[in-house]
Amino acid sequence: MSTDSPQLAGSDFFEEFQKEFLDEASYLLELCEESYLNLERPENRRDELSKIFRLAHSIKATGAAVGFLDISRFTHSIEDCVTILRANPDLVNSEIISLFLRIGDALKYRIKMLKEKSTEAWDVTELENEIKAIAAELAQDHTQTQIHPVKSNQVTQVLHPVNGSSPIMPKPSEGKELPKEKKPNGQNTKSQQTSVKVDTERIDSVLDMVGELVVLKSQLKNEANGSHSTPKMNDLVSLLDKSIRELQDKALGMRMTPLKTLFLKTQRVVRDLSVKLNKPMEFVMTGEETELDRNMVELLGDPLMHIVRNALDHGIEPVDKRKTLGKSEKGTLTLQAQQVGGRVIVKVIDDGGGISRENIIKKAKEVGLTSGGKTPDAMSEQEVLQLIFAPGFSTATCVSDVSGRGVGLDVVKTNIDQLKGNIEIKTEMGKGTSFIISVPLTTSISDGMQVTCEGQAFILPLDRIRELMDIKNETTTKLDEGQEVLNIRGKILPVLNLAKSLKKILDYTRTSQEKQNNNSEISNTIVVVESSTNGLVAIRVQAVVGQVQVVLKPLGEYFLACKEVAGAAILGDGKVALVLDIDNLKTGESQAA
Repeated sequence: MSTDSPQLAGSDFFEEFQKEFLDEASYLLELCEESYLNLERPENRRDELSKIFRLAHSIKATGAAVGFLDISRFTHSIEDCVTILRANPDLVNSEIISLFLRIGDALKYRIKMLKEKSTEAWDVTELENEIKAIAAELAQDHTQTQIHPVKSNQVTQVLHPVNGSSPIMPKPSEGKELPKEKKPNGQNTKSQQTSVKVDTERIDSVLDMVGELVVLKSQLKNEANGSHSTPKMNDLVSLLDKSIRELQDKALGMRMTPLKTLFLKTQRVVRDLSVKLNKPMEFVMTGEETELDRNMVELLGDPLMHIVRNALDHGIEPVDKRKTLGKSEKGTLTLQAQQVGGRVIVKVIDDGGGISRENIIKKAKEVGLTSGGKTPDAMSEQEVLQLIFAPGFSTATCVSDVSGRGVGLDVVKTNIDQLKGNIEIKTEMGKGTSFIISVPLTTSISDGMQVTCEGQAFILPLDRIRELMDIKNETTTKLDEGQEVLNIRGKILPVLNLAKSLKKILDYTRTSQEKQNNNSEISNTIVVVESSTNGLVAIRVQAVVGQVQVVLKPLGEYFLACKEVAGAAILGDGKVALVLDIDNLKTGESQAA
């Protein structure tokens, strides 16, 4: 099918209109897909069909105005179906919803082609014929329904379409009243917010400049605390600190985006797989308005899709097995998101059969997998479960186009590591599994606690610190395997000695003179942090300097294999501090070297 687009070479003004349409159409198609999926619930159908009709009409009219006549014609055929369904929403079924989703995919592909200026032919003739056939069938079903009205003494007529045109619907007084569009009153109109489209590169450049201001502010604070400081200078520095923090929050806010779009894509995957695998599903999502850095949302997409596909294929049992187990025929998949401090927690919960520790250990032995030198039998519950993220690991008995090749969950772990996040698994046989993903709100600017160890500055994430203490009056105990533990108010915590755990890093960062002058005296200063893999952990450091705000920078190739280090930051005195990844710090003394 040809594009039927006018060739107006050199017309920048018209091209700008077309570009605006393509961006707007992409957004409208996302809204359409949300409404398509909402049609699964009968109570939503009338309102959602009205919304779909308005969105489709908008795409059709604007597409014709900017010269994309093929999009306009194709969308017009959709309106015929929706017009009939608006009068009788009960005609909506799974087949029609699947057709709508395929229509949306076709339009999205066409939009992508136009954005990339592709010369490939966009042939949707087969899909158009299918739409017309469905519309004709719906018109017949609609007529039969109207012949037998629900209320007595009431006759409703429908005029059939002539020459392929849309059917003429009855007036509200003659039959069912169509939903009216809500018009905002004067007060709401005045308070409506306006939005402006801004190139994402501009937003990123603003955030980069804010990052530079944060570094300069730290240097200025360092100078103000010197011998030349005055009360007035200290007041000005405090005001500057407050203003830059507010600027940082607003700049980050421009990059934040709700997780709703990502959740809706996940809902589409659940719906398609549910039909393909013949596993009826109830999809529940909460916290979709939780916001996350736009760049991080993109990286979070693949992990979520792989986890969901894994849950439906491996976790949720077939209908006959669920009946035997006394479960509901419909499986339930819940997607939750919430902000906790400076992190966002995303949970994927299914009510399937759970993950068998025995099956994982059996497979791990077959492929020779270990964790930290431990054999599978000697691993903890969480260590065993983490083995499913190993490359090539799969417990599937056969390979399908959904799973079985052992690449999905490997991608999950890789992407979450890139986000400086972590993933935890909780499972119970016969009841279900939860995948819990924790990622920072942003990886660009963060608050931390500066500590030192053998002269090297380190940054611990502030949101993971639970308390600071001096253990002179406390006692520590060494276990037989060499692990030091600390009793804090009746709770036993493993003690991590940074000097030993980060020996290789310290040897690399210190000069020869610093190594000679090194004072290896054991410190009694303890920082208690929360790790997702180890719970609360006590970290022994040389000194705690104080709270700092840092701009995270990537490190060189040498540090790529150092999972304990998340990045680097420039301090106020110009020195470089290493930002630590709490979840990857080793607690065992034997692992330190």
